[in-house]
Amino acid sequence: MTQKETGPGKGPSRSAENASPESMAPAAQIASLTILQCQPGRVLTKRYAADGTKQDFSAGYHMRIEETPAATWPELLAALEFLVGCPDMCVVRGAAVADCPRSGDPDEWVYRRSKSRPGEPANFVSVARHWVVYDFDDTAAPFSPADPETSIRAWHSTLPSELRAACSAFFPSSSAHVSPNVRGKLVVWYRAPISEARARLLAVHYHADPSVAGAVQPNYFAAPIFDDCVDPLAGHRTPIVFEGRPATQPTAAALKATRNRPPPAAVRLGCVPPGDAGILAALGPHEDLRGYRFNLLGKLGGLMRRLGFSREDCAAVVRDWVPEHEWEPGLSWAVGAWDKPPIEVSGVGGLAELVGTPHAHAIFDAVCAARRPTRWTAGGVR
Repeated sequence: MTQKETGPGKGPSRSAENASPESMAPAAQIASLTILQCQPGRVLTKRYAADGTKQDFSAGYHMRIEETPAATWPELLAALEFLVGCPDMCVVRGAAVADCPRSGDPDEWVYRRSKSRPGEPANFVSVARHWVVYDFDDTAAPFSPADPETSIRAWHSTLPSELRAACSAFFPSSSAHVSPNVRGKLVVWYRAPISEARARLLAVHYHADPSVAGAVQPNYFAAPIFDDCVDPLAGHRTPIVFEGRPATQPTAAALKATRNRPPPAAVRLGCVPPGDAGILAALGPHEDLRGYRFNLLGKLGGLMRRLGFSREDCAAVVRDWVPEHEWEPGLSWAVGAWDKPPIEVSGVGGLAELVGTPHAHAIFDAVCAARRPTRWTAGGVR
């Protein structure tokens, strides 16, 4: 893995569309790790200034592709540990198609796209991998910046047995130092390759973010950047490694229950008030959705954008749903949908993937029923 200093060039010009299913992926793809490097001026981590201001990730869509061996757990772990010190690099689960330019090619900057469009073939395809990244952004486990490892190991001891016994490593979030709870990515090595669809289902089962299982969704491992200030977790950004054996999956019955789980008891299907109050009622109590409520807000933002709501409309719902101390992460997840191309944002399918079909339909119906400019909230008309 190298970090080159060459500037961006033009993307590839290919006429044939690639639609290879992940079940037919070559063994070489399964045994490699796809690393993307962003263009100069962008960062694939968070940046903090001395005055407390924060700059979020700015991955962009034109990236440079590198690949490195990851056929074994030690190889994967070594690669991810290296990336902790690379603020311009991230990982995706997908693989670049055979004729897609790699780092060092004349047209090495390619568009991060896994869905073909007319005249714009996909540059990446889904690939089954031996590893799954579980992004835990909303745990209930307390986190101590003074002793991160103890906090993380205590949280890890509460996980289901198949995760506790697995070869895995926990990478603290780039915002771990400002969170009262454990946040970060648990990378787990499995006995057999895991498809993208199964990785998403497993993430939902464990109350993690399923979006990172997408073929081109960035998985960030770089430590944050601190400008003219000290990292509160200096010396503690290396992963916490858990020795074990290749992981097994939950039982088929457990995964079936995850797919078909009913909505929270507070959500009455087909019986919600108008406006924002209906959306809030359909979401259900935020405290009952710990583990994926921020992910849920991300899906809600995508749905509201698709249905013609403004960023401000979505922000109003977020502020009414979560307590004030969670506004910042909640808004970041939800209104980020307005920073993406419309085709990339979630719809009702993304909601169903996260909370199950019955609950997703309740939320969808409530959003469709909400009307502007008169807006209702739990406190009355606005």
